[in-house]
Amino acid sequence: MSEPIPQPSLDEQPPIGTPASGTEPPTPRPRWRLLLVVAAVAMLVGALAATTVVLVIGRGDQHQYAVNVFLNKDVTAEQKAAIESALDALEPVESIRFESREQAWQHFKEMFKDSPDMIAQASADAMPESFRLTTKGREFDCARLVPIRRLPGVDEIQVIQRPTKGKPGAAVGCGAETGVRASASAATPSPTATLAREELVEALQRSQRVAHRYTVRGDLPEGQRVKGSGAFDPKARRFQATITVTGGKYPSAGSRIVIGADSYVRPADEKDWVHVDLKRVKRDDPFLRFDWVDPTGLKKFTSSIASVQRTGPHSYTGRFDPDGKDIKSFLPVGAPSVVSIGMPLSPFTITTDDQGLVTSIRVELTPSTGPKLTMTTTMSDHGKPLKIKAPAGAGEAADFYYD
Repeated sequence: MSEPIPQPSLDEQPPIGTPASGTEPPTPRPRWRLLLVVAAVAMLVGALAATTVVLVIGRGDQHQYAVNVFLNKDVTAEQKAAIESALDALEPVESIRFESREQAWQHFKEMFKDSPDMIAQASADAMPESFRLTTKGREFDCARLVPIRRLPGVDEIQVIQRPTKGKPGAAVGCGAETGVRASASAATPSPTATLAREELVEALQRSQRVAHRYTVRGDLPEGQRVKGSGAFDPKARRFQATITVTGGKYPSAGSRIVIGADSYVRPADEKDWVHVDLKRVKRDDPFLRFDWVDPTGLKKFTSSIASVQRTGPHSYTGRFDPDGKDIKSFLPVGAPSVVSIGMPLSPFTITTDDQGLVTSIRVELTPSTGPKLTMTTTMSDHGKPLKIKAPAGAGEAADFYYD
């Protein structure tokens, strides 16, 4: 289920601050204005925001499990026969099906029929052959996969719990000892999954290290939508973003500029900026602090990647862990605002340019209730100078913000 984290009472907010020395006092504002500033700051910083996604998967009933065994590109006919024979130990409820490269290519094109650029960058030769079957039980016994995973010719095994009675499907994580990667869907992987993951992680890390601009569009729980744009220069320590959240109970919009230890925030319907001295902000402050290491959530997203498949010269698909390593939001990348708890590994699609820098990140989440959430971040102007300046005439935040 998805529930908004409680928001502060509008009647309990103090005045936003005091004017900077030597400047005209800003126009008096109602107390509720502070909420918009705080909401904007929370969205842009990546603090715990107004939504939480929780996925609960039942374990008591009989479930069906799809098992997909992907083969190495140089697998021989004898190895295929041995693998197919070993799969009988999984007690399939239907016949074992073999999928050729051409069939996998047709499957891929159908999956990405609304993304012609993805199809143009892939090919049938990049698709692996595979065996597919369905088995059932209260739980999936991962130990049965160990002897199959060790057979020559096996590249990767994916296990997926099929959806039942309105509940979404989910990955089955069998752990490293089986050598099986979990997957939330049946997207076709590359036979060179390890190399593809290394390439993609390097591309994400390089993109994080250089100046760039970005845009973000996506769905949030409770019928909300997020839209924003920004720029980040890690070496010059300059950051700028504007985020708008529409729909739901808590729509908000605002902008933030950060230069070194100086942060400036402004709600969308105000002309005045407020300056916050980050050197005085407590490290555990969930609203005012700023994370120079990972302001957009890109680093946390990179560390959450579980598996990668190359689908073309400049395109990758794979699975990532939306929960991350701690309860901190990193989705959507560029406007961290969703905290995921108990979600299965989820699919992503990433594209890069000729220099190997990331140009787009698209992820999908499937909450236990409500529709699927799709989030897309685009990145551009890698390595180009960014003109981010401090706003003139900003008012100063009051001292109690630092207490």
